[in-house]
This record gives sequence, structure tokens and C-alpha cells, in this order.
Amino acid sequence: NPTETDSDGDLIEDGTEVNTYYTDPTDSDTDDDDLMDGEEINVHYTDPNNDDSDDDGLGDGEEINVHGTNPNNEDTDSDGLKDEDEIQGTFPDCTWEHPSTGIICDFNGDGVQDENDGTNPLDSDTDGGLVGDGVEIYVDESNPLDDSDDDTSDIDQDGDGLTDGQEYVLGTDKTNPDSDGDGLSDGDEVNNWTSDPLDTDTDDDGLGDGLEVNTYGTNLTRVDSDGDGLGDGDEVNTYGTSPTDTDTDDDGLTDSEELNVHGTDPTESDTDGDGLDDGGEVD
Repeated sequence: NPTETDSDGDLIEDGTEVNTYYTDPTDSDTDDDDLMDGEEINVHYTDPNNDDSDDDGLGDGEEINVHGTNPNNEDTDSDGLKDEDEIQGTFPDCTWEHPSTGIICDFNGDGVQDENDGTNPLDSDTDGGLVGDGVEIYVDESNPLDDSDDDTSDIDQDGDGLTDGQEYVLGTDKTNPDSDGDGLSDGDEVNNWTSDPLDTDTDDDGLGDGLEVNTYGTNLTRVDSDGDGLGDGDEVNTYGTSPTDTDTDDDGLTDSEELNVHGTDPTESDTDGDGLDDGGEVD
């Protein structure tokens, strides 16, 4: 329409549709996924030319309006199962009591697939049995809809204190006890330190998790372990101060006060060498 900047009313101007997004300026829903082109581009960040942006077998509109799943992530709950497979109860690599059906996992044993056979695409552990749906299907070959068969005593191949099933859910390497190579085993990170077994520096303070625990005795989930206003990494790598002592040189001034207020040396109690501690001179 030459008298309208947005002929189809999809909140994207005609020129932008043609020249930028290659959508149809006369059709508010170019890919017919029940989402307006403007919605896809500005709200959901989905592809307005592809009715299934993440190729999980569910249309973008269906994911948003019906299931509440993420149309840009084929596995919304990160359990190792595609959203459509969870909803439909179809798992191509699965063999159960009726292998002749090929793609159907018949969890309830009735010989046919029905809606009750599907797992929850928004919950990585549908039956709440502490073993993820993907682990139950592909590792344990147990029923993800029945918590009574959840095997929480899985083999721990790498001896890191996490079962193979737990590692599958966490995304860690079940054959490597220290997946991120930070000097702490995956099990210790998860069970003892509540740190990230896939991040070498959980608190992003400039000190690796292993160094914090094994060398400096700092808190690997807290940027400033001693609360003196200086990050642990800065204290160790830049200032040479102690990340576990607020007043490294015991002169009565905190390390932060010396650096940020007085300009004195936080590692030398008498910065100017006049025989008086810095703290005494300031007071």
C-alpha cells in the first residue's frame, strides 16, 4: 500500500521487511507460525522466515503460545532431550518393550504412544527422582515418568564424587575428574565449594578456583574474600597484599584505605620510613 508505511500491520515498515528481513510486507505472519513478523524480530528474536527457528519440530508460535518452551533452543530444560521429543514421547535412539515401533518409547507399557508418555520440556527431571530425563532414557534406560526406578547410585567412572548421571545433567566430563582443569575435582566444586565445575574462575576475581582453595585460602565464590574493598585477584596480582587480611602490613589502615585514600603502601607499615606507622601518622 503506497499510503501506508506498514501495509500488513506487523509493526515492521514495508521497506525494512523487503530490504532487511526479506519478509512479506503484505503478510503480517510471513512464515505462518502464528507469530507476527514484528513479534518475531523485536520480541522473541526468532526467524520470521522460518516457522521453526530452532528446528526442534515445534513451530515457534506453538512453543511460545502453547508449551511455553524456548523457540530458539531445541532443548529448553537442557536435559539432553529435544522439546518435541519430550512433548510427543518420541525418542529415536530408544528401544523399549516394543522395539518394532522404531521411534516410540512406551513408558506406560500399553503398547501405544499417548500424551501421557511424554516428558516435561520445561523440567529436566520430570518425575522428580533426582535423575535427569535424558539420563534416564539414554544412560539408565529407566522410566522418566516414574521416580521409583531412578538409579541415584550410578557408576562414577572418573571417581570425582559425581555419578555419571549427575555429570550428564551438569554438562561435565564423566571421564575427567576436573572438567575445567582448575585444580579442583568436579565433585568437590559441586558438593563442597558450590563453585562452577565448568568455570576455572567462578567469581571472576582474577584468581582461579584451584588457587583460591589450595594456595590462598580465599573464598572462590566471593570476589573480595576479606571484605577490604579490593578484589582477591587485584590483591594477589597487582598490589601484593593479602586477600585474607584487611590490613596486610598491620599499620592500622586497611589495604583499601592505603591505596584509595592515603596513597600509602599497604605492604609497608611505615611508607615514608620516618619511624612512625602509617596508621599513627594519619590518626
